[in-house]
Amino acid sequence: MEFSQAETVRAEMDWEVARITYKSNTCTKRPRPPPKPQNAITIAVSSQALFDMVEERKIYEEQSLEKYVEYQQANKNVTLKPGPAFAFVKVVEHVNA
Repeated sequence: MEFSQAETVRAEMDWEVARITYKSNTCTKRPRPPPKPQNAITIAVSSQALFDMVEERKIYEEQSLEKYVEYQQANKNVTLKPGPAFAFVKVVEHVNA
């Protein structure tokens, strides 16, 4: 799926707002108690959205599952780069913090 330039700019602006919100919420004066379970919201985010896994996906799709597993094992100590949903998750972490 391809996005228009306007959609891309809008998405970048949304993420910038999320980053600013995250930065402004990281300096709370005192910790609040955790939210009550009946008020909790569960948000599921795929690992491919949370982390930049383009190279890994190419290996899986173009080579084989075995090559993908070998690559993952060989790079298990390499920190993944943040993906498109990373900033969003960081902001959501602080909603109830």
